[in-house]
Amino acid sequence: MTPILMLGAGRMGGALIEGWGRARAFSPADLILRDPYPTETARAVQAAGGRLNPPDAVLAEAQTVILAVKPQLWRETAAEVADLLAPDAVIVSVAAGVKCSDMSEAFGGRRIARVMPTTAVAINQGTISLYAADPAARAIAHALFEPVGAVVDLE
Repeated sequence: MTPILMLGAGRMGGALIEGWGRARAFSPADLILRDPYPTETARAVQAAGGRLNPPDAVLAEAQTVILAVKPQLWRETAAEVADLLAPDAVIVSVAAGVKCSDMSEAFGGRRIARVMPTTAVAINQGTISLYAADPAARAIAHALFEPVGAVVDLE
């Protein structure tokens, strides 16, 4: 499941990083962050041993990819990174209103999970809705989000 590549480490991505830190779920060394405008949280991950905006070749190491960009940017982001990712990487999206089938196509047929967390994940009190047709993708999404809140599966 690790390393985890987070595409976009803004408000929601940052909240998730903070929650993982509080829960001691993942260490900064487990994280690869790609964000054109790094926040203080992203820089703290880098200072603690995580990788921030590394060379493109590093993205292939990620076993899990969290798509945490604004919904209007997801296609552009997918186009930039899809060919750089490991073929078996699982994509976990927090982008609202984006269909799994569209994401799977844009990410070269990779397994997809969609989650809708609240920013309360930062204090480990989030509520997370989760949908994944693939059982393995669902299990990975659970492992990512259970440390930071209550996860509810959707059919």
